[in-house]
Amino acid sequence: MIDKKHINDYLHFGYIPKFGQVAKIRSVLSPQFYYDREDMETKSEVELIQMGIDALNFVFDDLLENNTNVEKNHLVPLSGGLDSRLILAALLERVEAKKIHCVTFGSPKSFDFDIPEKIVKNTGVNLERIDCTQLDYSKEKLVKAVENGGKWTSIPDIYINQLSLKFGEDFNRWSGFLGGELAGSYGDLNSKFDDNIAAFVKYQQKSTKLKLTELNYNPLLSLNEPDDLAQFNITEFEKLFLFNRSASGSLPIMFPEKLIVQTPFLHPRWVDFILKIPYKYRKKSKLFEDILLSMFPDFMELPSKNKAGLGLGEHSTFRYYKNMAVLKVRFELNKYVQNVKFPPIGVNYIDYKNGIKQIDSLNLVIKTACENLEDQKITPWLQPTEIFKKHMDNKEDYSKALLLLLGLDINLNTNK
Repeated sequence: MIDKKHINDYLHFGYIPKFGQVAKIRSVLSPQFYYDREDMETKSEVELIQMGIDALNFVFDDLLENNTNVEKNHLVPLSGGLDSRLILAALLERVEAKKIHCVTFGSPKSFDFDIPEKIVKNTGVNLERIDCTQLDYSKEKLVKAVENGGKWTSIPDIYINQLSLKFGEDFNRWSGFLGGELAGSYGDLNSKFDDNIAAFVKYQQKSTKLKLTELNYNPLLSLNEPDDLAQFNITEFEKLFLFNRSASGSLPIMFPEKLIVQTPFLHPRWVDFILKIPYKYRKKSKLFEDILLSMFPDFMELPSKNKAGLGLGEHSTFRYYKNMAVLKVRFELNKYVQNVKFPPIGVNYIDYKNGIKQIDSLNLVIKTACENLEDQKITPWLQPTEIFKKHMDNKEDYSKALLLLLGLDINLNTNK
C-alpha cells in the first residue's frame, strides 16, 4: 500500500528504499573464504593485480561453463565505460565473435552512443545502437516496462534498459552491474557514520533545483540500515549506497523479474577479492583499472566515458581538460547550429532538459502526468502543471523534477 511517506521517498530518491531487494544485496555480500583479508594486506600491488586477473578469469570460465546455455548467443549491453567492455573482451577470448551481440543506447554524439562503435571495430561482433531521442515514450510503453518488473524506480530508464536487454528474445544476457561500485568508484567519503548518512541523503536527492517533498519530510528516516560487513574493506558511504541505491534504485532496472542475467562482478569469488584488498587500492577504482589494463590493453586504451574520452592508463591532465573544454564548446554550439545537436558532457540516455521539449511522446506523457497528479491531488503541496510550464517556457531546468513526477504517475497507475 502506497502512503504519503512512500510518495515523498520517491520524490526525493527516485526510488523507495524500503521496497528494495535488500536480500539480494545481502546475499551478494555474504561471507566468503576465497581470500584472507590479513594476507591481502601483505601483498604487493603487482601480486594483487595478478590475483585479480586470476579471479576474473575464474569467474568468466565458471559462468560460461555452469550458468549459460551453449546453444544461445550472448547479449552484452555496451556503454562508453569500462565494465561492459571487460565483459565483451573476456567473452571474445572464450566465444566466437559471431555468437556475441552488443547493443548500446543513448543520444547521437554522446560517449555511450559513439564509443561502443570504436570498441567493436574489427572484432566481428554485431552492434545495434538504440537512439533514445527516437523512441516512443507513450504511457502504454512506460506502464508495460513497469509491469515487467521495474516498479518504483527511474522512468524512463527502466523502459530503455528493457529495450537494450531485448525483452522477449532468447539470449545469454550479461551485465556489468556494480562493477565500478564494488571496485571503489563511490568510496571516497570515509568519515563518521552520521556524516555519511547526511552526505548520502544529499547525494541521492534526485531533483536538486526543485525540492519536491513536503516540508516536514525527513529522508534520513527512510533508509535501509546496512549490514556491518566487517569482513570487507568497505566504507560506510559504500554500505549505504549498496543497501539503498543499489538494492532499490538499480536492481529493478538492471534485472527485470522475468530475465536471467549473468553478472560477473557479483560472483562470490570476485566480490571476496575486490572487497578484501587494502582500501588504498580500492579508492577511486585504482587496482580495478590496473587489472583491466593488464588483461586487455587494446580494449582499455580506447576512449572511455570515465576519462572524458581518454583511454585507461592515459594520465595527461592537459588532454583531460582539453577534452572537457571541447565538449563544453560543442554543447554551446547548439545555440547557433540548427541541424546538429551535441548532448551535454556525460549525458545518460537523453539530454532531458531539451528532450522534454523536443520529443513529442515524452512531452505529452509528462504533461499528462502533471495534469493527472494535480487533478487527483496526489501532491497537494506542489503545482505539477506550473512546474511543467516553467520548464517549457525556459524559465527553469526542471527536467529531473518532471521525470520524478512522470515516474510517480506511471507507478500509481500500474496495476501490478
